[in-house]
Amino acid sequence: FGVEGQPPTTGGGSPTEVTGAVPDPVASVHDAIGSLPTPPQFAEHATNAATAAATEASDAAAAAANMAAENTGAAWNTATQQATAAANEAAAAAADHTGAAVEAANSMITGGGEHAAALGEHAGAAVEDAHHAVAGMMEEGGHAVEAHGAEGHGEGHGHDGHGGHGGHHEHEASEVDIGCGWMLLGGITMVMALFYLVNYPDDDIRRYSWSIISTTISIFLSVLIFQGINQYLNMILGQHGVHEGDTFFPLISYGVFVTWYLAMRAVVSLQSGAWLSIGDREFEEESWVIADPLLWRFGQVVPEKEVRNSQYVKSVAMVDGMEVFVQKKHVHRDQRERRTKCWATLFAHMTGFAAIQCGGVLQHTEFHSSSPVLTMLAMVINTVVVLIVFAGFGCLFDADPDDPDNEHCRESLELRDEELGEAEDDALALSISFLLVQAVRHFITGILPGVHGIEHGVENPATNQHVIYLLGAGLGFAVGAAALMRLRHSRAIEIAQNSLAMSFAWCCLWATRWFALQFDLLATLNGLNLAPATMEGRVLMAMFLSLVALAMIFVLDTIEDRAREAWGGQEAREVSKVIRVIVNALSILVGFTWEHSFDGGLESVASTMSHPFTSKLLLTGLVSAIIITPWRRYILVKVIVLQELAKERKAGERESEDWDLEEDEYLSKDYGS
Repeated sequence: FGVEGQPPTTGGGSPTEVTGAVPDPVASVHDAIGSLPTPPQFAEHATNAATAAATEASDAAAAAANMAAENTGAAWNTATQQATAAANEAAAAAADHTGAAVEAANSMITGGGEHAAALGEHAGAAVEDAHHAVAGMMEEGGHAVEAHGAEGHGEGHGHDGHGGHGGHHEHEASEVDIGCGWMLLGGITMVMALFYLVNYPDDDIRRYSWSIISTTISIFLSVLIFQGINQYLNMILGQHGVHEGDTFFPLISYGVFVTWYLAMRAVVSLQSGAWLSIGDREFEEESWVIADPLLWRFGQVVPEKEVRNSQYVKSVAMVDGMEVFVQKKHVHRDQRERRTKCWATLFAHMTGFAAIQCGGVLQHTEFHSSSPVLTMLAMVINTVVVLIVFAGFGCLFDADPDDPDNEHCRESLELRDEELGEAEDDALALSISFLLVQAVRHFITGILPGVHGIEHGVENPATNQHVIYLLGAGLGFAVGAAALMRLRHSRAIEIAQNSLAMSFAWCCLWATRWFALQFDLLATLNGLNLAPATMEGRVLMAMFLSLVALAMIFVLDTIEDRAREAWGGQEAREVSKVIRVIVNALSILVGFTWEHSFDGGLESVASTMSHPFTSKLLLTGLVSAIIITPWRRYILVKVIVLQELAKERKAGERESEDWDLEEDEYLSKDYGS
């Protein structure tokens, strides 16, 4: 383009002519072809093809220059640079293929007619490359002119390129753009729904919402950590020739389970103070703490001299020049309880998934995988083995809190026993429910799912009828969990209730996945890149099940309120207990779906690195380190506080009922005149 950087005259001036910007390969082609020996028909063919390619490149450059000449300002330089670059690329491509055509012609002349096809192929490639280069050049030059022309138009309106009709040009959305758009819409919907629920005026709704959030994060972290370590361990075993199908692999799985269980016992004993404890003296210490939940310093200790009336349990203190509500609390005891609850919950779920791994490997042995009944038998055998491990190590390590020698750490031992008991129950119920649903799915479809629940190698494992059967089984498990509340309370009944409620959650999860895999829905999802096997599909299913679980909170709360109004007393408390079990099951459902999404994300990121398994393990550790502390400090603590408030409220209701009963008995007596 004649004078670089100088725009043409405006107001109807003629466009700048193209001179010398595009290399002219025509002359060199004529010279090269003319220097070759004949036959002339092949030389003429090569010359015509090369000339056409170079001419198209030159014409395209002139068209781009004329387009740029119609605009002023920044558009001129940008369009000039892009058109020049594109024209040079087109000419270079034409020259390369022209040289190849000349070489082919030379080879043909010296070697005979066997190279005639090569000549035509290279000449055609030169023309095709020129066409592609011309199209790309015209598109780039046009976009540059359009964008900068719009910018000039916006500046003329005084909006810095973003006013009027300018600011951006038409852009065709890619799959990444569409995925990010749906992620933004779904993310803001989920966040606002959670804000709405955790600030709902009903105490039960807030408690259930925080409980689902807390358990979801716990399940997500537990499965993420367990899967990362387990996959890395399997990689190490595979390098030594040990694989999942080996005969003795179930023994290795049970060894891993025992290791996780011992780790859980050690961590809970250490956090509760049962090990390395200096005694329970700090348990009895009370301190004044900020009781205003709206302050960021909520729960922090306040010097007693700042408290207005320190002889009471609740008062007002001056903090940073402002009066705030304070109350007396056992700070050290509460901190130890929260930390013990945090690590007991995490290791309980990891131990439960280790037990699932053992049972899954046992179910996939040649004997147990032959029929659904034998698959169910594997679940029973696995449950017996897990109970033996729990009972054996409990007798070996547990100390009696009532022993006079343990008087100095009695509360620590009681805290350890309480948290360990709940952790063992959760791990056992988790393994029973998962393996039970595995057997049910085997019975429904005749296909035994993989150890982690996925039917590998089967594109569509179930029909709509199978989906209905599985949902019906889940409904039956939920009814069974509710029916058990009529029986006398015991640890075995509580484990059975949790197992049936979790089985209901697993049935909902796999039925949803089956439904998404149906042939009529799969085509649509694949077209949108939303099939369950893709990252978008995993996130979509997690969001859908999360919204369903959150919506069910209102249904469960309505049932609880109606039961309290209709029955009251012990019956209403039993209903509340069943609802808590179902909420916990829904939390596991939501947590497992989100873990499935994040696990896929970590695998995708780790697959781009040289050591995928090691990279995934390191990423898992990083994510866990970021999430665990805020979860324990800001989410789990709210669940504990709301549960304590619920206990206080129910205790007050029970006292009120007892008072009303005594008053009725008093009024019913006949005292004469």
